[in-house]
Amino acid sequence: MVMVRNNFNAGEISPLLRYRADLEKYAYGCSKLENFTVLPWGGVENRPGTEFIAECKHHDKDTCLIPFEFNIEQTYIIEAGDHYFRFYMNGGQILDDEDLIYELETPYAHTDVFKIRYAQSADVLYLAHPEYPPHTLTRRGHALWELAELSVKGGPFMDENKEDIDLTPSATSGSGISVSASTDFFKENMSGMLLKITHPRENNYISHDFSGDATDTQTLPVKGTWKIETSGTWEGTLHLDRSFNNGSSWNYYRNWHATADRNIEDEGFEERENTIYRLRFSGWQPPPSGSIYKCSVSLSCEDYWINGIVRITAVNSATQITADVVEQLGDVSATSDWALGSWNSNNGYPAMVNFYQDRLIFARTRNQPQTLWLSASGDYGDFTAGTDADQAMLFTIKESSVNAINWIMPMRQLAVGTKVAEGMFKPTDENEPLTPENRKYDTESYNGSADLPAVRVSNVVLFIQRQGEYVRELAYSFEEDGYIAPNMTLLSEHILRGGVKQSAFQQLPYPVVWYLRNDGVIAGFTYERKENVTAWHRHITDGKFHAVAVIADETHDELWTVVERHGKRFVERFAPRVFTSAVDSHFLDCALGSEFPEELDEVSGMDHLEGFTVSAVVDGSVQEGLSVVNGTVKLPRPGKNILVGLPYTSTLETMPLEIMAEQDSTLGATKRISHVALKFYKTLGGKVAINDGAAKPLISRTCSSPMDQVPDVKIGETGLHVSGSLDSEQVVKVVQDQPYPMSLLCLVVNIAVKGEK
Repeated sequence: MVMVRNNFNAGEISPLLRYRADLEKYAYGCSKLENFTVLPWGGVENRPGTEFIAECKHHDKDTCLIPFEFNIEQTYIIEAGDHYFRFYMNGGQILDDEDLIYELETPYAHTDVFKIRYAQSADVLYLAHPEYPPHTLTRRGHALWELAELSVKGGPFMDENKEDIDLTPSATSGSGISVSASTDFFKENMSGMLLKITHPRENNYISHDFSGDATDTQTLPVKGTWKIETSGTWEGTLHLDRSFNNGSSWNYYRNWHATADRNIEDEGFEERENTIYRLRFSGWQPPPSGSIYKCSVSLSCEDYWINGIVRITAVNSATQITADVVEQLGDVSATSDWALGSWNSNNGYPAMVNFYQDRLIFARTRNQPQTLWLSASGDYGDFTAGTDADQAMLFTIKESSVNAINWIMPMRQLAVGTKVAEGMFKPTDENEPLTPENRKYDTESYNGSADLPAVRVSNVVLFIQRQGEYVRELAYSFEEDGYIAPNMTLLSEHILRGGVKQSAFQQLPYPVVWYLRNDGVIAGFTYERKENVTAWHRHITDGKFHAVAVIADETHDELWTVVERHGKRFVERFAPRVFTSAVDSHFLDCALGSEFPEELDEVSGMDHLEGFTVSAVVDGSVQEGLSVVNGTVKLPRPGKNILVGLPYTSTLETMPLEIMAEQDSTLGATKRISHVALKFYKTLGGKVAINDGAAKPLISRTCSSPMDQVPDVKIGETGLHVSGSLDSEQVVKVVQDQPYPMSLLCLVVNIAVKGEK
């Protein structure tokens, strides 16, 4: 009997399915797939090695990696550690003008860095963390970055007061004013909070009749839309002035000129805070004999309410605070219209950030775990809530129990993952954009999400289910006319056991989502959904992976990682899997290599591998069991093209080879494998074994191979006669334990069924 395995796109399958030969995916799966990556076309290839980039600043503290992509040519990796950021570009660490490591001070401790969420717009990265105010990281130059707290307008604020509590400010502007409460309300932990105090305008307009050059003594506080109208017959220039310092100085803003027969109807929008307007007339021309000239002007502000804002600087008692005025108050009278700020050390800060329809979105604080805050359209720092289409808004997901938001992801709609469900925040009328008056939230599934960022792949979202060990796919189903969330780990329930720490999506050369497990293993997920490719594979190294991130390159995406090796932590980058021969291939970890002008018998600069046992690929030949002493590796044989690093082994083990037919199956029958043929692509080295038997070399030197040259990588087929034993289970193991490439496309196995079940 001949069994063909030319498709491995089910990846590594759970041990619980070892005898489910009736499943369609069984024949395409492996019981072990370690350091092999599944290709979308069905075959597998051993993963490339990693390049040593730099040592982390601290070896005993958490270090996270954050991608920053200014454009396709300028992409950066940020090393986020204990109160610092360091930066990498083009495979190297960025240095300052004095050739020292360029470093930026940050407020984030090492225990905080894996909770940083981020979203990028052009050269600005917006950062969110539940214990710190939102920040911006701005790239000013290659070695010039700026970290600053996000400047926010309009609070944002919690719901308006609904209790019988009046607040009375002592002044409308200035620092150190007092605010009194009608009953016990203030608490010590309110220091630093914003407080919005609202008063109705005494007048929301001013008017004046001009009959000559003059300046009206009336002023009008303006925020938002204003309108001006004139009537009468007049000749001269009408001016609209504004002041940003409560009238201490005035700036020209607008003017209108008329020659007896013009009247004005105009409007505008004032964005600045604490701004007052006044009217002024110049160049008055006397009327002709017998005529009466008069310019009657009215200036109005559309907003009837004045929303003043103060920042609490001290809590003096339960009924009195001291505060600084941030935006001018409307009056000093008592008012029950007030609201506390949403973001502060007492209530917590937004835990996540993203963009949707040109709005910056924050979500979830400690005090408002189910709330989304959306900025004004196109103005990412304005969170002044309103009802106009382009104004900011907040939205709280209503559930019967606390249902904290754990991720947000922009798609055609805004996907939201919460502790118990997944849903879509979207316009009520989907033909119109999202606005404060056109919005709703629909729950789509009830699986629940872990507190980890989701990954968007094309038009679907992959998220970690709430217990942290399963990946689900949120995708639209035309059959269901809604979103469904199937389990992408159903056949591989073991693959994320122990939970996920971080994830990253690599789109090129083919789509793979990388999930870093808490135990330091990386689980890769080759994902081409339309072609039914959903294949898991595991990747290990001499040490533990601690962080992953992906940045784009022109031809491929780069996978970066932090690795702990023998007590040290390194920043490393997976090498591109591009080569023409064994000489220029890269299949060693934490490696450094170069082509030298003349042959060398030792290589220095390997201090990071001090005390390790390493391998070297020298002009394509492997030299194993080498030691690093004082940063130097002595080579048994000299060469010019030298790569030194840590070896690793790639292993593929098939599921037990079984056939399941309607009337019969091979399950339980004794079997023997007599011959294995392997079809491969650009491969050198490797071994094949049956069950736990002795391994046979796959591709090695032949009699026709020149003794002074490394054999070329091979494309083709190798057949091996094996003398496997009789057993009820037969598996084929393919191993690559040399630092050479291997791409396996097909297994053809001759198997004889000998015994009765």
